[in-house]
Amino acid sequence: MCHNIIKIGLVAAPGVTEKIARQLQQELPALLSSTINPEVEWQIDTEIDPLTGSAETVQKIYTKISNYQNNHDWQYTIGLTDLPIISNKHVVAFDINSKNGASLISLPAYGWRPIKKRIKNSIAGIIKAIDSTLDSNTTSTYHNSEQQLNSQFPFSTLETHTEYFEDTDSHHTLYYVSSNTKGAIRLISGMTFANNPFNMLKSLSNVVAIAFTTGAFGIVFTTMWNLSFVYSGWRMLLIMLVAILGMMLWIIVAHDLWESTDESNNKRITMLYNLTTTLTLTVSIAFYYVILFCLFLLATLVVLPPGYLGQALQLQGSANLIHYINLAWFATSISTVAGAIGAGLNNESQILESTYGYRQRQRYQKMNEEEKDKNKKEQNAQDAIQEKKQESEAEARQESSDN
Repeated sequence: MCHNIIKIGLVAAPGVTEKIARQLQQELPALLSSTINPEVEWQIDTEIDPLTGSAETVQKIYTKISNYQNNHDWQYTIGLTDLPIISNKHVVAFDINSKNGASLISLPAYGWRPIKKRIKNSIAGIIKAIDSTLDSNTTSTYHNSEQQLNSQFPFSTLETHTEYFEDTDSHHTLYYVSSNTKGAIRLISGMTFANNPFNMLKSLSNVVAIAFTTGAFGIVFTTMWNLSFVYSGWRMLLIMLVAILGMMLWIIVAHDLWESTDESNNKRITMLYNLTTTLTLTVSIAFYYVILFCLFLLATLVVLPPGYLGQALQLQGSANLIHYINLAWFATSISTVAGAIGAGLNNESQILESTYGYRQRQRYQKMNEEEKDKNKKEQNAQDAIQEKKQESEAEARQESSDN
């Protein structure tokens, strides 16, 4: 029998972070019972707030998380954001408000794939750190929390720094990834994961069809066979890189994915967004290229008999696997150029949703709409009060005139 109930609030940004928060809501109680206190009933509440994923200056996020802590019946409040957090040129993994224990986790700081288990263990470590900060008599020592949080970042260490934020009127304990190089690599790969390049790959499915149709028509002609045979490996590699770069540039231009630093309030964050968009496209197009290559390799093996292909290439015997691979490689590169043009005709929303800049604009738009609705309701309430007041005054005047 549990002696008491401890409530934890998770405030997550929409998108990938929201999905992780929903999973944590189901799995955290068991972990916290086993690692912190089995005699407590741990209850997890989840709130989805666009501000945790839309503030270019993360001071507003800290304020929002602290407001949730103050306004809800939660002993612990933990924000989950997919935004990069940088302070003093260091990547910030965790932030803990020393005044009330409200904390924030930046998921991109974990790297390419923030495994759910690592995030769960981080939350347990943060709760221990909060306890040691707010209560010096707690059994959860600060040293144990530091050890647990550090273990979630293999090949890196965390450094704690204390800073004062005017927005929350309190000191915050920030956990930096100690190495700037490792921290930057983790951050960029984590932001790429948050962009979900495989979702962008889905939007390229029609492009694969266009490219394969174009290339399949070409592989029945001897011109492509001869060129794939006479071209050197370096020339084939160059053609592949040009085709991939051309497709990437076409998608960026066609869908206006590049963020302007001139219009940005934070040029460093905008540059990170653009770099992440480029890497997201690189991963998506790389998988696209591999899929298309496999399709062409299978097609050439089925359509072109080895003896006939060897005779056309004036070989001493039948064509071998290397000849088929070179032909499929060349066909993939050439058809990628045609597929790039088709990329402009694809599902634009799926491509845009895989970029930080677009998601930020959507979240700001949602915040503005919610703010307008809130202001409208407040204005309606004030109008109703004013109308009631006028009616009361009118009734009072009527009674006075009757008397």
